[in-house]
Amino acid sequence: MVATAAVNNKIDPQVLLNTRLFPDMLPLATQLQIANDIAQSGAARLAGAPVPVCEAKQRSLEEWIAVTRGTVNYLESLPPAQFAGAEDRTITWPSRSSVKS
Repeated sequence: MVATAAVNNKIDPQVLLNTRLFPDMLPLATQLQIANDIAQSGAARLAGAPVPVCEAKQRSLEEWIAVTRGTVNYLESLPPAQFAGAEDRTITWPSRSSVKS
């Protein structure tokens, strides 16, 4: 849908991926990477599942759409029972300089 709209309006999809809505915002492609990572890793940690890895690399608009669909599929694959008691779990994750919880 987005890719079709870009083509119909003669907009290079790469231009969309490099667009910033405001000067201090990250480009759309970077925001997509962050959103997919946070959705997958957050849900995995809460569900006690292995955290999937989404390789940080340059992708086309069609590839980003596929990655995001994959994220939705991953989230839908986690059974609700895996989240039981998540509100009482301490979740840890690595940051660049330490482990957070």
